[in-house]
Amino acid sequence: MDTSPIRVELRRTGGIAGREARWRADTARMPAHQAHDLRRLIDTLPGLGLGHNLWPFPPPAADEVVYHLTVARDGIDRTYVFHDSTMPRQVRDLVNLVSAPVNRAF
Repeated sequence: MDTSPIRVELRRTGGIAGREARWRADTARMPAHQAHDLRRLIDTLPGLGLGHNLWPFPPPAADEVVYHLTVARDGIDRTYVFHDSTMPRQVRDLVNLVSAPVNRAF
């Protein structure tokens, strides 16, 4: 298994209140079991290493929550945008892990 550090930044925008929230997760600073889970989720995402979304979503509906997910791995940063109502399960699992209270950025 690849053990190079992975950093993930998650920014959530939209919703009724329009509030923005941010989280950061870094495998180099996480307990081993959480780092393993983060790697596993990233590795199972189709096309995550290709640098673009494979899910052609329509624009978000009014007041829909939008997630901006940036994955930094092997010196390459990739940002992906997902809408709450059309997010694939594997992306939702990753969002749930990264957005744990311990990873709150500000």
